[in-house]
Amino acid sequence: MWAKHMLIKGKEVMEHEVKEYLKDKLNNVSKWELK
Repeated sequence: MWAKHMLIKGKEVMEHEVKEYLKDKLNNVSKWELK
């Protein structure tokens, strides 16, 4: 039970990290294209 909860939590954290990372990358790309 506890392990499953941790797994789900970890998955949520990973998804959040990935979204933040992609947002950062997209921001960088936008900056380059604006120049």
